[in-house]
Amino acid sequence: MNAFVFGDGWAAYRGQSSDNSPHRHAAIQLVFGSDRTVCVVGEDGKEFAGRTVVIQPMVEHSLIARDIVSVLYLEPQTPLAFRVMDEISAGDINIVNDPGFLGFDCKLPLKDWVEKLSDSAPRSGSTVDHRLSIALQQLAENPNEMQIAHMAEKLGLSDSRLRFLARDQLGFPLSTWMLWRKLDRAARALHDGETLVGAALLGGFSDQAHLSRTMRRMFGMTPRAVQGLTLASGGS
Repeated sequence: MNAFVFGDGWAAYRGQSSDNSPHRHAAIQLVFGSDRTVCVVGEDGKEFAGRTVVIQPMVEHSLIARDIVSVLYLEPQTPLAFRVMDEISAGDINIVNDPGFLGFDCKLPLKDWVEKLSDSAPRSGSTVDHRLSIALQQLAENPNEMQIAHMAEKLGLSDSRLRFLARDQLGFPLSTWMLWRKLDRAARALHDGETLVGAALLGGFSDQAHLSRTMRRMFGMTPRAVQGLTLASGGS
């Protein structure tokens, strides 16, 4: 059964690869094959095939998989993301052929597996500046470009310094991170039964077309495809 579920700083999908068009997103992405290898194609056309493929944030890629895949998206500042990065090399796209990498089990419901994995992540040792961490927590509640200067002032930083910290420690602009948060809000709204138009507005997008273009570019999926998934939190 297809599923798209959410947690604190992560999203996970299980099902057929819905779109193999090139895309990139502000998250670390792990792609697990259920029984067979999966293949990810990089921007230069190079293929990476294995039981698990790990893709760094903002790396353009497309996914080729004929069978069911499980995909985990991690916000890069979270403890779980640091745990994953400790397990792989520094390449843009990494292959892991251990079928049980990070305790993955295709028979476990997605939410159960990710929560078990999250429990194993260290709660300290993050290299994210505490001021940036506070800003991200607040901006997640209201991912609006107008709020960046306000948050910077509250933290005793300039707008440009806060943006520098985000780019330096997340690896991409703060505005890109906020797009991820907007997509998260829109997808959660779809989960709660909102229409495509309603989800776009709740996510902070100008209209449905804006949401659709952004979601396809950053997830390789359309809002309509997400709307059609089984989104219950206990989805398998």
